[in-house]
Amino acid sequence: MDIFTHTWSLLVEVQFYVIVPFIFFIGFALFPTHLQIPYYFVLGMIAYLHTESQNSSENTYQKLENDEKEDYSMPKETNETNKNPLLILIFLIASFVPIEIPSEILRPGITVMTGILMVSHRKSILESRILTYFEEAAKLNRKWTTQDVSLLNVATCEYDNDYGNWWGYCKHRGINATTGKYRIMTIGNSYAASHGNLFYQECGHLAIKLSQVTFPACEPLHTIPRKSCVYSVARYEKYVRDEKPDYLFIISRFGLIGNEINTTNIEDDSIFIEMKTQIKKISDSVKYKIFVMNQIARPKGEMVHKMAEVVKEHKNLTEFDIANIDKYPKFARLRYEKMVSGCPKCELFDYNSQFFNETTGTWRFYDERNSGLSYINQQLHLTPHGLELIRPVIRGLCRRIEKGIK
Repeated sequence: MDIFTHTWSLLVEVQFYVIVPFIFFIGFALFPTHLQIPYYFVLGMIAYLHTESQNSSENTYQKLENDEKEDYSMPKETNETNKNPLLILIFLIASFVPIEIPSEILRPGITVMTGILMVSHRKSILESRILTYFEEAAKLNRKWTTQDVSLLNVATCEYDNDYGNWWGYCKHRGINATTGKYRIMTIGNSYAASHGNLFYQECGHLAIKLSQVTFPACEPLHTIPRKSCVYSVARYEKYVRDEKPDYLFIISRFGLIGNEINTTNIEDDSIFIEMKTQIKKISDSVKYKIFVMNQIARPKGEMVHKMAEVVKEHKNLTEFDIANIDKYPKFARLRYEKMVSGCPKCELFDYNSQFFNETTGTWRFYDERNSGLSYINQQLHLTPHGLELIRPVIRGLCRRIEKGIK
C-alpha cells in the first residue's frame, strides 16, 4: 500500500486555508457586493481553463526522426469547456443577478435531492470519492501514452545516434567497474527500451558494463519487411559480436513471429528457420546465458483509454479482455519455445503469470483492483505501473546472475 496515496488532500487544505482567504479578501475589499460573485466565477474559470491547457499541452508528442511507421497517434481528448460555451455564458450572466433562496425552501430541497441521489444509478455524483480515483487512473493512462518517448529515454544511457533519442546503441553510465563482474546486454525492439531503467536498477550493480541495443519495430531474430528494419537483424548480431556479453537479454514484442505456422513441421517454417539461424550466430558471441522473453498477447492500444471506464462502470471485464486482444501469442510462443529447446545457452522467461488471468482465462492488461490503471500504453509499451508488475521477474533473473548461474 502506498502511504502517500492521500497526501493530495493536504494540498487541498493548504490551498483552502492559506490561498483562498486572500482571494476572498481581495474580492471583498475591491468590488461592490453585486460584482463579488462574478469576480469569484471568473477566477474559477481562469483556474479551470489553465488546468485544461496544461493537460492539453502534455499531448505534444515527439515523432520518431527516422522512417519508423509505428502508430504514434495521440489519444483523442475532449474539452468540455469548448463543448459547452452556452452553459458557461449562462452561469456568468446568472452570477450578476444572484437570487437568494430562503432557508425554509433550500434545506428541505437539499434533503430531497440528496435522497434522490442516494437511490439513483451508480453513476451518481455521490460516488465522487470513488470517481476521483477512477478519473486519476484515466488521466494517468492518457499521460503514460503522451509521455511515451520520454519514458523510453533512459537517463543513464549514452546513446550513439545523432538525434539524442532512445534507439540504437546505449552504454549505461554510473556502472562501477570495480565492484561489477559481468558484461550484461539487452537487445530488442522498443519493448527492450521500455525496460531500460528497470535493468539499470536491478542488474546495474552486477555489471562492469551494461548496454542495450534497440531498433524501433525491428525484431532481433526475424527480419521485418520494412525499410527501417532491412538490416536490423545483422546489426543486432554485430553489436552482440562486438560487445561479447556474459549475459544477454532478448526482449522483443512479436510482429510477424506471431503469424500462423502453415507447415506440418515447425522445422520447415521459414520464420522459425531464420530465428534458429540467428540465435545460433548470437549465441556464439555470448559467454554464459541468453535470457529470452517469451511472448504475451498483443493488445489493442486504442483500448487503453477505456480501461478505467470499464472498471468504474462494473462492466463485464472478461468480455472487455477478449475485445482488447489484437493478436494472440500462440504461434509466437511455439516458435520461441522450439528455438530455445535447440539453444544450450538459451532460457525463456515469461510474463504470463503477470498478465494472464487464470480465473477468467483471459489476458488482462490493467489493474482492476486499482481503478483500471493500465499496464501498457497506447504504443503497447509497459507503463510505470506495468514495469512494477514485472519487476520481480527481472529481479529474480538478476539475482541468479549474482549467484553466478552459467
